[in-house]
Amino acid sequence: MLDGLLLRGADGYPRLVHAQALAAAVAAAVGPTPPYLTTLNVWNSAARLAPMLVAEGATRAALGFQDAFDDSLAEYALTQLLRQLFAGGFDLPAAFASVWAEVRALPESVDATGVTLWLDGPVFVSLAVQAQHEARARALVMAAADVVAPASASAAVRCEIEPFPELNYAVLHNAQPLFKRFVLSCDNPAQAAPLDVEVAVHMGAEVARFQRRVVLRQVREKLTDKIHVPLTAEVARSVHEAINTSLVVSVRQGSELLVHDSHRLRLLPVDQWRDNRRDGRWLPSFVLPRDPAVQDAVAMARRYNRVLRDDPTAGFDGYQCVPDAAVGDVIDEAALRGVDRQVEALWATLLHDWQLGYINPPPSYSGELDSQRLRVPSMVRAERAGTCIDLALLFAACLELVDIYPVIFLLDGHALPGWWRHRRFQEEYQRMGAANYSEVVEADAGGSSAANAQVVSWHAGKASWAEVRRWVRERKLVPIETVRLTEHCGFIEAIEAGVQALAERGDYDSMLDIVTARQAQVTPLPLLKDVT
Repeated sequence: MLDGLLLRGADGYPRLVHAQALAAAVAAAVGPTPPYLTTLNVWNSAARLAPMLVAEGATRAALGFQDAFDDSLAEYALTQLLRQLFAGGFDLPAAFASVWAEVRALPESVDATGVTLWLDGPVFVSLAVQAQHEARARALVMAAADVVAPASASAAVRCEIEPFPELNYAVLHNAQPLFKRFVLSCDNPAQAAPLDVEVAVHMGAEVARFQRRVVLRQVREKLTDKIHVPLTAEVARSVHEAINTSLVVSVRQGSELLVHDSHRLRLLPVDQWRDNRRDGRWLPSFVLPRDPAVQDAVAMARRYNRVLRDDPTAGFDGYQCVPDAAVGDVIDEAALRGVDRQVEALWATLLHDWQLGYINPPPSYSGELDSQRLRVPSMVRAERAGTCIDLALLFAACLELVDIYPVIFLLDGHALPGWWRHRRFQEEYQRMGAANYSEVVEADAGGSSAANAQVVSWHAGKASWAEVRRWVRERKLVPIETVRLTEHCGFIEAIEAGVQALAERGDYDSMLDIVTARQAQVTPLPLLKDVT
């Protein structure tokens, strides 16, 4: 992945401009008198973009953000940096250090990684000069006539509120925010009166409401992740098509109404999933082991399980049929075959009894290309058809119901399920921290770590491809191509197709581990019956 910016070209189409090319173009534009400071409010701009601007002579100093950084917090940091610069006689190192300390003290700093300041030369030649510089900066701050002392700072409250234009039930079910930003700020919080915040979402005849009294203790109070609404409204769990409703926000300070605004909100269908950075991780909520069709499939598979295991008393006992000694340093394939036979029994039921076909996804009527309507298992059974992701979710739900740990692989335009052959193998995944990625991430000076980040524990991104392939080679993790159900293929052939689907790094997007998601409280959606 190359570091740069996506800009609009002369023909109006997007154009990727590499960091060095961008820096050279800016340097040519500014000429012999570059600006004192250039700030880049862009993720992953600290490693290449910012230093290249300095190296090419496009600016004397450049500030960039390392990896992910909360947008609202970044804007606040840059605003404070400019304020400190003007107050401190343009002592950039002192201003940067002051702002960094202030940002670190805020509770929301956990939503940020780091900020880097690049300069075109040494800042201080000695500790004595550094001390003189810092003393002069402090004196300038106190003496500047246009700078208000902290004790007399304004107690007025500023509100930054920006709701998401679209929401679906899966996002709300997993306690995700309704707002892109909801920040209350005040230069003198100690003197500010308490605030009463109210957010109301109209859902048919019912209103989902959030209320809180906020006492400011910091210059910024971020409520973005704290605002939640109850999910008991019937319309939220049963909406078949997108509907437009209203989200009303009120912020009151005593008798003064600071904000009172109504925003248009589009509620997406409950079965709609967004495959993007924010919403894609909630796919495990669409794995529905309690769906009646899944329970029926497992019941029908019992006869196949007895035949395949050559045991008239055999049941779906998950990993209980495998002794722990079978998964030591040497894997006992014969013992693990009992788990595989249970999976094969489920496959046989879906193949022979359900006789499924392939069908395109239902229309989503969304302007976003990352949006797809998903069929729940009961709908797949009723229609005797599904897409690749519908079939993957169905098979994963069957596995989860019999306590065999499923995963879902997301590829470029495709999805398929898999399973861990023993719980200990799945525990290896849970122990895989950031350090384990060092041997699978091929990063260079021009690379970005954004694609390699594992934002949540159950969703392993592109960087996990080599590790996933290793587990498959070691026969600990088994992918299976469920689209082969629609082609009436056998169990072994479907596994071979699943292994082949993971062969190319470029096609691989991520893997979702359902058990880890459940442990993180990413639970199945409580859909109403009429949705199916």
